[in-house]
Amino acid sequence: MINRAEILTSCNPELHEIDYKAPLTVGNSSIAFTVDPTGVQTLAEDYDVNGVPLCTLSNWGWNATEQNQLSDLKETIYTTGITKKEVAYPTDVPENQAHLYAALRENPHRLNLVQIRFLKDGEPITPDRLTNITQTLHVATGEIFSQFTIDGETIKVKTFVSDADVIGISVSGSANLEIELRFPYSSPKMGASDWNQPTKHQTQVQVADQIHIQRHLDTLDYQVDVASTNLELVQQAEHRLVFAITNQDNSDLLVQFNQTEQLNFATSEKANQQRWENFWKEVGFFQVTESELQRRIILSQYLLKAQCSGNLPPQETGLTVNSWSGKFHLEMVPWHEAWLALYNQTEALEPLMDWYHSALPSARKNAQKNGYQGARWLKQIGPDLVESPSPISPLIVWQQPNVLVLLELMYQANPAKPFLETHWELVQETAEFMTSFLAQQDGKYHLESPLLPSQERFGPNNVLDPTFEIEYWHAGLQIASLWAERLEIETDWDDYAEKMAQVDETQDTYVAVTGSQFADVLNDHPSFVGIYGLIPTRMEQEKVAKTLKQVLENWDLPSLWGWDYPMLAMVASRLGDYDEALQILLADDEKNNYLVNGHNYQNQDLPQYLPGNGGLLLAMARLATDFPDKVVCENVRTINF
Repeated sequence: MINRAEILTSCNPELHEIDYKAPLTVGNSSIAFTVDPTGVQTLAEDYDVNGVPLCTLSNWGWNATEQNQLSDLKETIYTTGITKKEVAYPTDVPENQAHLYAALRENPHRLNLVQIRFLKDGEPITPDRLTNITQTLHVATGEIFSQFTIDGETIKVKTFVSDADVIGISVSGSANLEIELRFPYSSPKMGASDWNQPTKHQTQVQVADQIHIQRHLDTLDYQVDVASTNLELVQQAEHRLVFAITNQDNSDLLVQFNQTEQLNFATSEKANQQRWENFWKEVGFFQVTESELQRRIILSQYLLKAQCSGNLPPQETGLTVNSWSGKFHLEMVPWHEAWLALYNQTEALEPLMDWYHSALPSARKNAQKNGYQGARWLKQIGPDLVESPSPISPLIVWQQPNVLVLLELMYQANPAKPFLETHWELVQETAEFMTSFLAQQDGKYHLESPLLPSQERFGPNNVLDPTFEIEYWHAGLQIASLWAERLEIETDWDDYAEKMAQVDETQDTYVAVTGSQFADVLNDHPSFVGIYGLIPTRMEQEKVAKTLKQVLENWDLPSLWGWDYPMLAMVASRLGDYDEALQILLADDEKNNYLVNGHNYQNQDLPQYLPGNGGLLLAMARLATDFPDKVVCENVRTINF
């Protein structure tokens, strides 16, 4: 039996200095609160300049500074490759519509709900005044314990996020500190804050037993309730409240969003601890000999549970900072969340499926716009379900089978006819679009241009049957056909799958797009071989092995992304090479690094890349499936396709 408590403690992130790239976060998948070594956001301005902005983000807190309809944007007309029909996509910036194009990309965007920081004698604190820093994230309980010295006095802070979207902060020691709450206007930028527009939003404060704050922005209204012990409200200004600490032994602050019940610190703290205790008791768990891999596994589980198991598809940076204005990318959903169905957390995927159901009408309209049947899932959208115009996103299609794969994983975890019936509409509408989208030629079904493959280095107008997409489409239609068979419903999806075009077999290795050469493009995602590790394919094992070898020897490694490493590791695992899979997972490459806080850092714009974390957990399930005699784990289900 695995000693979970001991492993969790060994993986706790600990900081002894300011690390602008690696702030720590607490969250409940609805909101998250990211802090500096003071346990709050005291140095937020310094983090904005030097590293990762310190935000309080949520799944529900979106604002639109402008409200526009995609139908107002003149779309680019393309002629498809085989069928020669005209289709329209919002890709190029139309003449005289640059502002509308940008506004649709940036709106709505996630808002930084509140900034909480310490002041000293009413003034901001500079980093040089903090000494003797010790900060630890206890992953077992979802709490951050911070200790630091300022002006010779030691301050201790405990921070957590509980259910009902409550931020809890406990402080011992005062040093004449105050706690300030500040409310910004929204911004589509990484920090989700605009501090220079005080007249564009309202903050109304009512002081009683609890302080009630009503916030209003352009399209967002939310309420904030503040309860405290041994704190005194000493200053109230526009979008700003300051509390003085009145007891050096202990002061508590609770900040709750969009709830009305009376706040209690002990109850909130207990609820947070219980939630994490239940999670770590039930979740699939690995015990590995490589300490760095063990650390990455645990911190990936923590980050994804804290930020990505909510009621919306996650954005690539979770609830830490905005990326692409906070919008989510549906092609990346399995890389965030597929692991849940394999780690005894299938119920955590139900809110995501509810979202897919709610988005069906929009997906149908998107398909109908260009004369297709069924529901076409968009690549980059926000909660308004409006597509973000982009030179890339509208031409990507590999997000389409994702919902089928996720549903099948969920079904395998708990096979039951009511589950099939509940989600049949999702399967049906998705498969109807997939068959409608195919072009028939010479008795085969093809994926025709315009489209961009997952390796986004090809022009959209001359792409035919990209390897990743054609195999993913084939597997997706097989899953849909299997669901129809289980429900005794007749469809022709199996016929489509059987007649799908084969991938290009004319060379010694596989290639990204039919008719291309392996050496044409040696950068970006090597997904044309990676698909072999993800789902069953029609690809030949020997040729896959040759292709993987060529990728590992010749690829432009800095161009890889965080999820590429677990994807390639899954290929090695499926080929039977355990050592190669581990070597790929732990490759010492630029975008395969995991900071002290577990963030899969990519670059300044993507300081946390959660598809890498989720991909790592998916790869571990692949290894457990292929090498049960070598992998020690509990509550991890094998991958049955």
